Amino acid sequence: MPDKPQSSFDTPSLRMMRNVIQEHLAGHSPPIIVLGEPGAGKTTLLERIARDSDDIYDVCLFRAARVSSDATSLHEAILRHWLPGDAQTASTSHLLHVLCDAPPDHPPLLIIDDANRLSRAELKGILGLKHAIDQDAAARFGLILCDGSVLEPRIAALTPEFGHRQLPVSLGLRPLTRQETETFVRHRDQTLTSNDVAHLYRTSRGLPGLLIRAIATEDKSPIQTTSPIRKQLLFAAGAFAFIVIAAALLLPASPKHTHTHPLPLPPTPAAVGNAT
Repeated sequence: MPDKPQSSFDTPSLRMMRNVIQEHLAGHSPPIIVLGEPGAGKTTLLERIARDSDDIYDVCLFRAARVSSDATSLHEAILRHWLPGDAQTASTSHLLHVLCDAPPDHPPLLIIDDANRLSRAELKGILGLKHAIDQDAAARFGLILCDGSVLEPRIAALTPEFGHRQLPVSLGLRPLTRQETETFVRHRDQTLTSNDVAHLYRTSRGLPGLLIRAIATEDKSPIQTTSPIRKQLLFAAGAFAFIVIAAALLLPASPKHTHTHPLPLPPTPAAVGNAT
């Protein structure tokens, strides 16, 4: 069956996370960091925020590359989005002027996925840009950064240059609960048993990214869709059958004809008397 997009799946905790982010963005908020271990669903959350906020904000979604030289840099992405006609010749002051003059009901919002891959210069530049825009009381500039765990101390080290207003607000994505995992599995049109769902929950630890890979593994191998208890029973039955067959092959065959020998009877009393 075709999978439904993960971004359409929702839980109360995810809704609360999005609501908290929107509340922070409504004012002159500090940078927002979305924390979570690999597979927690950070990228999906950012994509949903970008899609849901498109009518409210002028959203620029950027995904940092592992090797910045092989992909569009953050600076280039920002210029192409907000200065598409002057991206090659625009200056930082021109960009700052455009962002500060953005309509109050449609302010700019920069979302950076895998922001932990940004260089120190890129991170410093984007914090400096936000700091400069925040000096204008009428301007707003939202900044959301996605990270595993290393971004907070890097930003804290740059705080003396921009002031405490740039200290980030950190929000963590928690893994799915057992019940949310089962809902997630049903959401993706999977027809698995309760034992299968429990097995998926244990192997994925409730992380949606790992859960999707585990479901894909289950789909590719029919054996993997068997519940753990049934797997043990099938294994035991197979092992017993193997032992029975091996024993039949290894034991010597019974002879076709058998010769019986009568047991010797004890001598009678008369026979004993004659002998004496």
